[in-house]
Amino acid sequence: MASIITQWCQPGKEQYSVDLLEKLKPYKKSLMEVAEKNKYEKGKDIPSRLIINHFTQQYPNPKWLRGPWLIDYLVGETPNGTMRIYNLHDSHLHPRKCDEGSMNADEWIIKTLKSADVFIDVFIESAPPIKTFFGSEYQEEKFDLRPGSMASLVKKFDSCIRQRKDCPVPNARIHGVDVRQMGRILQNKIRNAYPDPETSDITLDESIPRLIDMAVNIFASVKMQKQVQGMPKCMFKKLVGKFTENLKNCLLEINKPGSSYENRIKSLVICIGGVLMDVYLMGRLFKTFDTTKERGQPDRVHNAIIYTGLNHAAEYRDILETCGFRVAFENSSTEHRDQCVDVREIPYPLFRE
Repeated sequence: MASIITQWCQPGKEQYSVDLLEKLKPYKKSLMEVAEKNKYEKGKDIPSRLIINHFTQQYPNPKWLRGPWLIDYLVGETPNGTMRIYNLHDSHLHPRKCDEGSMNADEWIIKTLKSADVFIDVFIESAPPIKTFFGSEYQEEKFDLRPGSMASLVKKFDSCIRQRKDCPVPNARIHGVDVRQMGRILQNKIRNAYPDPETSDITLDESIPRLIDMAVNIFASVKMQKQVQGMPKCMFKKLVGKFTENLKNCLLEINKPGSSYENRIKSLVICIGGVLMDVYLMGRLFKTFDTTKERGQPDRVHNAIIYTGLNHAAEYRDILETCGFRVAFENSSTEHRDQCVDVREIPYPLFRE
């Protein structure tokens, strides 16, 4: 038993493996006693809770998921082992009332974290920690999300992301990935590259290559490269292609007739920031984390929940599928506005093949 527990706790492909836990079933009673004793102790809380959750299996099991309009479950092999991802597509609309047996997506995610027998990384449309992206200079720019599961989850996780406190459980790592919310810094960079044509000698034709250089410089920056350097080659190549394609689409925003300069700036912040957000999220999905101060956390992502807008979520699925991930489960609402996904057939326990 000791050798299996050591293997299960050690960083690597087998860390917190469910298969290894299954081998410990004959020792369930003694393991549960030790886990209950240590579940609040720093450094022992993560493995203790995973053991308790594995042998109690109290996952939430709603019939309908209220909030996203689509959920897909992707499974793939990476150099660091199997990765499992629940990818929730949100349309940023106020969800309608679902049938009996429904659960809001934010509630489902939190209950899943509290009952999971694996360590989970959660990626949501919230601002990254202050110094993560553009450096120490920081002026926040909030984007209003319509009331609903996404907005509720962002609010609940805010202090966990920013200050590493009030996190719902120890066996999860919460990532804010929406770099647009560092917006005033990004906005200033965009204004410098694309000054107001009414007050500047720089023409529209001159502004386009300036905006491209600005975005490419952020993509190539040391901070961003630290996020993406662990990505498999296939995904990095696909991501670069999408970055280029989507950046071209963003630049079409400044050619919209009748649009004011300020509205064009807002559109460019959202659009270019969205492109950078996708790069940032996909990079962190394959990043090696420094866990020296976070005892018990794995240094790689093995199990993840991604909850973002539908365009972003579709990009992630496309990249992952192109590079070998398969869709093990998917279901959607009848249309974007319904936002009631039938999850009665989703396989339980969660985060299995």
